[in-house]
Amino acid sequence: MTVSDASIDLFLALRPHLTRVHQVPGRIRLRIAPAAKAVVQQHGAAGTDIGSLERLFGPGSSVRLNRAAGSVVITYPAEAFPAAFWEDCLNGSETRVRDWLADRLAALKTGDCAS
Repeated sequence: MTVSDASIDLFLALRPHLTRVHQVPGRIRLRIAPAAKAVVQQHGAAGTDIGSLERLFGPGSSVRLNRAAGSVVITYPAEAFPAAFWEDCLNGSETRVRDWLADRLAALKTGDCAS
């Protein structure tokens, strides 16, 4: 399993614990439920933590966890991850999200973010 696969697995495992709070192009704030801590710890055994999610959103992205607020802020290239992505990402099928993230990662690696 590559690092990207491990990060996708972690993100998919966290989805049931995430709720959109605020979103603007290139930045989203998600509420993260306390139960997500166990998910992160479980994946941590595989060398994956919440910071590894930055790899999912390409160069220049960041993932910041605010434990006190119980939220996570993700900044990402807006052209590669349009607003509609987040609706699918949080509520769509696991297969669709996994495929979408894999496609975006491939596009970011080749510099073809608009596809």
